[in-house]
This record gives sequence, C-alpha cells and structure tokens, in this order.
Amino acid sequence: MLRTFIQPKYIKLMLLIVVFCNILSDQFYSKTFSKSLRIRKDDGPIHRRLVRMLTDGSCEWVEPKEVNQDPNFNLFSTLIVSFPGSAKRAAHMQLSGLTELTTRDDFYLNDTSPIRRYAFYKTQYPHHEGVWSWGNSTRQSIYVLQNPMRALITYHFILYEIYFSTLWWKSYEALSRVFTMHAPLDSWEDWRNHRFKSEIKQWGWHIDYWMEGGLMRDFYSHEYTTPEHFERLKHPERYSEGELKAFQNGLTDVQPVYDKHCNEIEAGCRPVTVTSYESIMDATTGALEAAKLASVIKNKPGLEVIEGEGIDCAWKKIVVERATGIRDDRDREGPLFETYDFTLEELKLIVEELERVRAKYSSAEWDNNENAQRIVEYMEGYLQDNQAQIRSM
Repeated sequence: MLRTFIQPKYIKLMLLIVVFCNILSDQFYSKTFSKSLRIRKDDGPIHRRLVRMLTDGSCEWVEPKEVNQDPNFNLFSTLIVSFPGSAKRAAHMQLSGLTELTTRDDFYLNDTSPIRRYAFYKTQYPHHEGVWSWGNSTRQSIYVLQNPMRALITYHFILYEIYFSTLWWKSYEALSRVFTMHAPLDSWEDWRNHRFKSEIKQWGWHIDYWMEGGLMRDFYSHEYTTPEHFERLKHPERYSEGELKAFQNGLTDVQPVYDKHCNEIEAGCRPVTVTSYESIMDATTGALEAAKLASVIKNKPGLEVIEGEGIDCAWKKIVVERATGIRDDRDREGPLFETYDFTLEELKLIVEELERVRAKYSSAEWDNNENAQRIVEYMEGYLQDNQAQIRSM
C-alpha cells in the first residue's frame, strides 16, 4: 500500500497558517462579540450587575447569576407586564436586584444561547409591541402602571430610538440607542396626531386584559369580542380605526372568551400584585414598593430573596446611587420632557379613560380585590396630574 508523506517544512507552513487564522478569528470574534456585549450590558439579560448582601447589612454589586438550566430544576418564574413605555425596567431591576437573577425580554433574540430559563420575563402582550414567546415558563404575573400622559411619550421615544422598526433584526441592531435620546418634537407631534386615539384606548384595554384574566375585549368599545377580532386588534397597523370598529359593530351575540395563553401561566393572567413606575422611583414609597415585590417572590422555588434592610439597600443602589450601569429614562438627552405636550382634546380623552378605569375597578364586582383597589389609587393620582395639566392651559 502506497503512503504519501508530508515533508516537515510543509507541516511548519501549515501550522503557521492555522495560528494566523486563529488570530484573525479571535480578533473578528472579539470585535463582533464586544459589539453584542455593549448592547447586552446596556439592555440585555445577561451582563447586569446585581445586589449581594454583606454581613454588616450593607450591599454590593455582583455579576448576575443564571438560574439552574436543568429542566427538572424547580424554578418559579414571574412575568412582568406593562403597556409600552410604562417602565417595566424599574420593576425588573428591583426584582433582579432582590434575587441576583436575570430577566428576559419577550423579544429576546438569542435562540442559540444555552440559557433558556429565567427567573423573570417581561412583556407588553397583548399590545402589538408584545409577543407571547415564553410559552408556559411563568407561574405568576406582576402588572406595572405609569401615568399615560408620560407613558405615551416614552413609548414614542423608544419607537424613535429603534427607527420605528417592525422587524426584530432592525430593532435589535438599534438597542444601543435605547434610553439615550428624546425624539425631535416634530416626530412626537406627527406620531401623536396619528396614533394617540388608538393608543390611549389600548392603555386601559391592556389593564383590563390582565386584570380580567385574559378576557377578550374590543379596545374601542370595551365590549366582548371574538378570537378572530382580537387577533386584528393585536395588529392595528394593518387596519384603520374605521375598519376595526366596523368589524366589532358587525358582531352579534358575542359570549365572553378568554385567551388560551393564560392557561400557560400557573396562576393565570391576573396579576398577583400591581405596582407603578412612579411609586418605585419615589423617595418615600420606593423601598415599600420594592418590599411589596419581594413579598410575591419570597419562598418561591429556585429563588433566594433579600430580606429586611437589604431591600432598602438594594432599592437605593438601583434608584438613588444608580450603581447598575443600566440606562433608564433619566439618561435620555434632547428637548426637555415638559416640551412634549398634548392638545386639550387629547388631555380630556386621557382623563376620560382614567375615569373609566377608576369607575370599573371601584365597582362592587371588585370590592374584595386588593389589586383593583391599588389601581383605583393610582388612577386618582393620575387624574390629579392630568387635570392640573388641563387647568394650566
């Protein structure tokens, strides 16, 4: 049998080529990964620094841990829900800080990652900016509110930062811009003029969906609707307001139907607690809200939750000292936030929706629901702010 031997000088040449290629590969990977790392350090679920309690009662920042990825490991995961622009980030940073565990967005794109399980997921579903991507991975939900007068503006900021993208890859490429800029005023005014009436209706509709356990309603009339029309409502960019209203008006004898997705959450879609961006960020109520969040994840499988003074310490690190390195609304630059306004008609529509939500959750049906009472309290505060804005005009 004839053998062919490679001469030593060619072996040396081949080894040099391999080494050179590895160097190039490492440099390419480093540049590519560092770009991804910058995005994730600012906005992703992997590279966040979280809170660890020290024996003297103070706290320090540590790199986050991933939960045990063994599918047989008993992990209690929580879903954080809000309308777009309502600062879920404030809540999930508190929850992550309380547990040293990471959070996943519903649009998280790294499907090739070995990390498939998280302690916390966040979403805007059923709003068209959200998608039910976590399957049956969560056991309960927390709802986060923000005054719609502010939420609609910050929602527009995010859209501007991601170039109003409707494509996941385009949004992902723009993550480095998120929480960095206030949109130009003319962009806000154009978006507001086209989208306001639909979005303010969706703001209250979104609350109702989660509080009523996934009950399907039309967001213009708030009447029961069909699964087919509910799907249309999740894609308002495809239909005009007139078309959506005509579809709903054409329905007869509609019976209550619940979103089947809610069966995928162990406790159902109804939130175990309701909080707000304003109360989390407030110096008086912030630590109390953090304690409320801690109470709904305490003693849950797979979680170790900070207690006592540690909750205050974690809240201060996140909100006051801003030790996380994660951007939030306060990092945006551009025109003063106060220059983004609404017309008198629009402010009256905001007040109308706030009053509708307040009246609904003040009714006898909700008397024994603690979260409904919280919503009423938040609506009272929001009404005061919006009515003050009207009086100033």
